[in-house]
Amino acid sequence: MIADLDELRRRLMALGYLFAEEDNEAAFGLEQAALELALSRAVAFVEQFCNRLPQAEEAELPLVSAFLDLAAAYFLQSRLALAPESLAVMPSLTSLRLGDAAWGFGGGSQRSGVDEKSRAEGLAADLLHSARAALCAWRSVY
Repeated sequence: MIADLDELRRRLMALGYLFAEEDNEAAFGLEQAALELALSRAVAFVEQFCNRLPQAEEAELPLVSAFLDLAAAYFLQSRLALAPESLAVMPSLTSLRLGDAAWGFGGGSQRSGVDEKSRAEGLAADLLHSARAALCAWRSVY
């Protein structure tokens, strides 16, 4: 396989996702199952779209990155559908005052697109788009 669960976990942590602690068995088990499902969905998509799945030693770096982005997008979509409150997305800065160094973080609304759910949906859509574009480019070469 191109990537494993640890690589996907590292990619999601780099994107800002905070995983449940291992002592919270229920949440940890759900996240582990969602990671495995996301990887298997990404493998199925790449196998179908590219007609083969290169082994790890022959995989090129752009393909590995696209595969991880695709799996990360699938993971985020499943978390958005099943447990949107579990997403650890940084709040957006809405106001800043330099006088007394006060700043404010806003929740926003669905229409303004600055709330956590809208930003997570945007991130998942962007990951899917960029991964599929990279796979299209890789497919046209081979």
